Amino acid sequence: MPGTIVISNGPTRIPRVADKPLWALTCATLLCACLSVTAVASTGDAIPLWPQGAPGSENWQQVEVETDDLIPHRVVRNVVAPTLQPFLADPGENTGIAVIVAPGGGFKFLSIDTEGTQVAEWLRQRGINAFLLKYRLDETAANATLFKFQVGWMMFNAWLAGDDDYPRIVPSPVRPLAIADALQAIAYVREHADQWGIRPDAIGIIGFSAGGAVATGAAVNGSGIQRPDFVASIYGVPDEGDVPGNAPPLYIAATADDPLIPMALGEQLNARWLDAGYNSTLVRYPDGGHGFGMEQKGTSTDNWIEAFHRWLLATAID
Repeated sequence: MPGTIVISNGPTRIPRVADKPLWALTCATLLCACLSVTAVASTGDAIPLWPQGAPGSENWQQVEVETDDLIPHRVVRNVVAPTLQPFLADPGENTGIAVIVAPGGGFKFLSIDTEGTQVAEWLRQRGINAFLLKYRLDETAANATLFKFQVGWMMFNAWLAGDDDYPRIVPSPVRPLAIADALQAIAYVREHADQWGIRPDAIGIIGFSAGGAVATGAAVNGSGIQRPDFVASIYGVPDEGDVPGNAPPLYIAATADDPLIPMALGEQLNARWLDAGYNSTLVRYPDGGHGFGMEQKGTSTDNWIEAFHRWLLATAID
């Protein structure tokens, strides 16, 4: 059973996860009754996860906005209507594995490309069916300048707060709603697995930063049709809930120089999973900071997605 892998220089082989359980689906008839999503969309179309309105935010009035002047990447904020955008593998290369991708952004925005579309497309090109999740976020100012001040204030508080045992990000009240979106996304993909050529026992989620909290929250809270078969948290905020019974295999990537999410948090999450008797792999990088996503920074994290891909294949394929 894997524990901790330390990366120094260059790529490292991720060992195969032993004794992978197969999750049987025993509630097929209940599945259709529980879901309220629309019919499957074609590749590239954004699928509304809650077509009748997302529960818990029915009265939200903010308007979703895209911008590229906050950081050198496109970001999305004020998400009210969560969606799932498919990046389906070519039929001849389809492994049958599905990965839901949850970008980060402190629950204030989504780094939609470097932690979203670019990750999904990389996986799609290697036969993995990827699904980009836009989950609900904290409301931010409609005015772009005020929004930047809000993000700056969040980062200032992050700099002031925390220590080696706590994330330097203030918890968000929207987090449970974002986790609910992830669980709905997992259920949706599982319901349409046959139509997409996906194995219903090979559906998982990867999250970055705040998206890592969404991913591990899905691991802690998901059951039945909503349960992920594997979970990955990349420099993520760990969920503090109890390790669930029959917990899915967990993959954690953390950096020693992360200014927002101390590596100790990843170590603690890894230990909790292992102590409960479940599979967990922690990959420790000496550098790379926070929020690197698909950027090539000339650090030890540059090959993180190749390492994750090897773990994913070993975990999801018998």
